[in-house]
Amino acid sequence: MRQLIGGVAKGLAILAACALGLTLLGLPSSAGADPAGPTYTLTADETGHVVVGTPVLETYTALDADGGPITGVTVGFVRTGPGDDRGESSGATDEHGQVAYAYVGLTTGTATVEAMITDGSPEEGDQPVLESLATDQLVFVDADGGLIAMTLAGGSTGSSDRIMVYVYDIAAGLRAVLAVDRARRASHLLDEHGDHTFTTRDRNGNRTTKYTVWLAASEWTPRVTKSIRIR
Repeated sequence: MRQLIGGVAKGLAILAACALGLTLLGLPSSAGADPAGPTYTLTADETGHVVVGTPVLETYTALDADGGPITGVTVGFVRTGPGDDRGESSGATDEHGQVAYAYVGLTTGTATVEAMITDGSPEEGDQPVLESLATDQLVFVDADGGLIAMTLAGGSTGSSDRIMVYVYDIAAGLRAVLAVDRARRASHLLDEHGDHTFTTRDRNGNRTTKYTVWLAASEWTPRVTKSIRIR
């Protein structure tokens, strides 16, 4: 099993480094591949945003150029996220050219599942089919569709204040707005981790300043507001 899953990681690394052509099971190589060649898909029985704790079934399907199933090949799955969550599995395609992988997202965030034929040859040793890579992503949210929390941290250098905003990767790309006494001071899109650091001029010396940060509501998250006092 360890050697098999290692084939997935090895295949993904090779795929990222170069376009290597392999001709296995009569499949065209990745270099100059026939656009009407085999197809590889990975789909989940859940779509869009999924509530934390919901079981998810990902189905990998391999079809040849004629639309017929590619049977009996070994497929490896690698899942990353949300958070530090990770999973690996493998299985052989059935008479329909399909093999399934089940998992549960335990925290909010984005889960990415990658699947690839890790052994498409009767020859000894793993023979990954690089062009067979398929990827699927799902976003896990709270039962109410919102974020778990927004955390603020901050400090002062004397001439400027820094306000660090930490949410979750589900909030990546949302706009955070910084305000003082209800007056908007700055705004910025959260990065891919759902974080951002505001730096603003300290306008009142050693006195305490109350900063408020809010995220506007999106199609899957409510408006989130939190404040911090910095001296």
